[in-house]
Amino acid sequence: MEEQVKLFLKGIWKVGGVVNFQIAVATAKGVVSAKDANLLAENGGPLLITKDWAKRLLGRMGLVERQATTKAKVTPTNFRSVKKQYLADIRSIVFIEDISADLIINWDQTGVKYVPVANWTMEVKGSKWVEVAGTDDNRQITALLSCTLSGKCLPIPVVYVGKSPACLPKVAFPPDWHVTFTPNH
Repeated sequence: MEEQVKLFLKGIWKVGGVVNFQIAVATAKGVVSAKDANLLAENGGPLLITKDWAKRLLGRMGLVERQATTKAKVTPTNFRSVKKQYLADIRSIVFIEDISADLIINWDQTGVKYVPVANWTMEVKGSKWVEVAGTDDNRQITALLSCTLSGKCLPIPVVYVGKSPACLPKVAFPPDWHVTFTPNH
């Protein structure tokens, strides 16, 4: 059964998925349960699958805990056919349900820094230390940009971090913008 667990975890890892102790424990319990759930300690059986067991298993697989440094690029090999089918499905539903182009919305949210800064600046040649004010300031607002299939741009919602209206800036926004706040931005 250990080989099945290893194979499953390698599959997750190869496509850029998260493999950690909790995933290893859950995978092992799933493999054992598929064979005979009564083997698991929580069901009265002899197998106790723990974080320490998972750590040893991952070690035998040559894997160590590391912080992610980049996003994985996951692209299905049949992307073009999946995309074609997806768009055909949307067209069919729009036609069957007679959905107006004004109700089909494309949107994206983006974080906008309070104080835009760059990591590059001009400095005297040979300088060993280059300081740029604000590079460690991560405060930002969230803006949602959207438009309809018919080409209409929708009012922009802007979300600030805060617990009351006092966190909002004292400026006049365009009247059709929705400016709000949330404590868990």
